[in-house]
Amino acid sequence: MKKSTTILLASLMMLISGTVIAAHKNTIVTSTNEPVNSPLSVDFIGEDANYLIFRVTVSTNSNQLVSIVVNDKAEGELYAADITSNRVQTYKIEKRENQELNFQLQVGSNSYSSSFSSLMIAKRKK
Repeated sequence: MKKSTTILLASLMMLISGTVIAAHKNTIVTSTNEPVNSPLSVDFIGEDANYLIFRVTVSTNSNQLVSIVVNDKAEGELYAADITSNRVQTYKIEKRENQELNFQLQVGSNSYSSSFSSLMIAKRKK
C-alpha cells in the first residue's frame, strides 16, 4: 500500500508540475529539464540513509574558466570549485526536509543550471 501511495503521489506531482520525478525509498526528487545543448547534466541516481546522490557530467570542450557551484535554498552554498572542462563526478548531499538544490555551471560568461527539489515521506509507525 505504501509503495502504491508513493507512486501515485509522484505521478500526480509530475502531471501538475511537468518535471522529471524519481521516487526512492522515502524521498521523492523532482528536477527541472535541462536544455538539450547544455554542457551540464545532473542525474539523481539514488539515496542512502542520510544522503541524496547525484552524478554530474560536465562536457564543455572549452579553454575558458569552468566552475561549478551547488546551492541549497535553505543552507546556501554547499560546494564550489574550478574544474577541468570535461568531468564526471558523484556528489553526496545530506538530506534535508523539503530541500531545494541548484547545480550551476559557469563557462566563461555563460551560465547553466539544473535544479532539484526533494520531499521526504514520513514512515508510518507499526
